[in-house]
Amino acid sequence: RVSNKLFSMQLKEDGVEIKSEIKNERDGINYKFKTATIITTSRKINKEATITNVSSLLTQKRKKDILENLKKIDDRIVDIAISAIGNNKEIYLDIGFSELNEISMLGEGISRALSFISSVLVQENSIILIDEIENGIHYSVIKDIIKSLISSAKQNNNQIFATTHSQDVIRAINEIDSKNEDIAYIRLGREKNSLKPTAVQFNMDDFSYSVENDWEVR
Repeated sequence: RVSNKLFSMQLKEDGVEIKSEIKNERDGINYKFKTATIITTSRKINKEATITNVSSLLTQKRKKDILENLKKIDDRIVDIAISAIGNNKEIYLDIGFSELNEISMLGEGISRALSFISSVLVQENSIILIDEIENGIHYSVIKDIIKSLISSAKQNNNQIFATTHSQDVIRAINEIDSKNEDIAYIRLGREKNSLKPTAVQFNMDDFSYSVENDWEVR
């Protein structure tokens, strides 16, 4: 729950899913989402979830959706596949070589980006929670990844919450569109004396001015 009762969010485990609900405290409006997906900084957890999501998308004949988003990050990527050896499954990408490349060979950034993209594409009416979105991602593709996430989230009616300590991410958000109504920037902190958690939503004009003048907003 954020300060000034801007909104509150509840996550409840229900079988294999996490049911979620956001309440707009100002207007008393409830926004109910089917599930909540948490993308952590753990490579092992993300790998398993990504394989499941990609498998689902390939079964639904949505390979094109995956590739369109990945090509914005690395235009060499022309195909994606999942290969199983025994009980071990791996994601492979075609980047024009004589053989497919296991995704980890292209660097952590592509693997992490695919975990974001596949989750947003496969989920509908859901909340996607991304911890430290900048981890493993090269600064030069941050903006393209965020654009892809916004587009896919709108298409599937998903709400994304992403944390960051990165100035590159903050600049990318500002460069995308400081007037974009699809983006809100909230600064998390603690009160000096009580250490009570606080959250302050920036007016996007103030946010843009602060970023452009190199003021600290993290």
